[in-house]
Amino acid sequence: MKIFGLLMLFLVLFRFAAAQDSPAECSPAADSPLRIGAVFPPESLFSVEAADPYRGAAAMIETLNACGGVNGRPVELVYRAAANHNQALAAVEALRDDVPLVIGSGSPVISDVLLEASRDGAFVYWEVTEPLDTPHEYAFSLRPSSAAFGRLAADFVNDFAAGLPEGEQLRAAVIYENRPRASAAAGELIVSLNADPLFTRRYNNTLTGTYDLAVQMRERGINTVILVGFEDDADGLWYDMREADANLRAWIHVGGEAYRRNTCDRLGNTDSLIAISAAGPASETYRYGALGVLYEQYLQVYRQRFEREPGERANQGASGVYLLLRYAAPAVDFSADGFRAAILAAAAPAPAGLMGEEVLFAAGANTEAAVIVTQRQNGRFCTIYPAALATCSDSLLPFPTWRERALIEERTTCQN
Repeated sequence: MKIFGLLMLFLVLFRFAAAQDSPAECSPAADSPLRIGAVFPPESLFSVEAADPYRGAAAMIETLNACGGVNGRPVELVYRAAANHNQALAAVEALRDDVPLVIGSGSPVISDVLLEASRDGAFVYWEVTEPLDTPHEYAFSLRPSSAAFGRLAADFVNDFAAGLPEGEQLRAAVIYENRPRASAAAGELIVSLNADPLFTRRYNNTLTGTYDLAVQMRERGINTVILVGFEDDADGLWYDMREADANLRAWIHVGGEAYRRNTCDRLGNTDSLIAISAAGPASETYRYGALGVLYEQYLQVYRQRFEREPGERANQGASGVYLLLRYAAPAVDFSADGFRAAILAAAAPAPAGLMGEEVLFAAGANTEAAVIVTQRQNGRFCTIYPAALATCSDSLLPFPTWRERALIEERTTCQN
């Protein structure tokens, strides 16, 4: 408990100042409209959540229009749906000569097309959900690039290691899938971790030989497993670590979503797992404190327009739009050059967005992008770091032994 107490002390001491200048009440914008483009995936037969980023963006723009717009001007959103590369190209051709700014995307396929199309400077591209691993002066992202994501994740792990009992060092394993984004994040993790020893394993598509891998980590005294880019194929390693009795201080998943599904299929075995993502749950207390009446208005608009509660992907899209139009829009010149200059000069307080993001741009990259750390407690993931966003009812929980996990699974009843 000393380990986790020291870590939570660090989290409490880490201060974030909420934005204090949100309006106390709303007055609708009444000037001539400002047209901006939007390219997002539509809802599909296979994924009803595909349109969540667009829903959040649209609801936030309606909210801002009800609360003064952009320097008095309402925003008119010119939406073009795109689910693949060719549709994204068609959307760009339809928007290129019509708008100074395009927001997106909810999909790496779309973000790649918009990034390339914005290089000639005809419009500015503002990405709201995906990281831009090749940013330039005409495109901007509120999410860290894969390499930056790895560095930020390493910062958290190193802070975690600082709370280990005296004489115990971080002995970590970094296991990652051989894909560009996962490899970039893992590469930065590997060079940034203060671990001795540091064990690494790269795999293609599916991780095999997991029992032998678990035995190797047990024999090396690995106390922290860090997984990058994993999907469900991590299950084999998870259970083989238990079979090999390779007990750990922490199991940390970096950059994926598979473990954050609140399902019953693994019962109590996911308790105390740590997930590091570019966005995650933020407390209602924080959101009301940061956005004030804008947050209340956003929830009302979203519920009325889409007849559902906004999910985290919707909130992420809404947050990106909010930070753009609240902190990075030009005062007068609404041309592409005007938006470009305003964005490069933008500085949002920390944290400012719905997900706790900050904004400070240099050379086309958001240098203040942050990560959010969640832990599965009491059957669901909640935020433990940064402390200002925390949604967990408990402090950081210790990682149970594999024997304790087996007992939890044996006694747990799955209820949907």
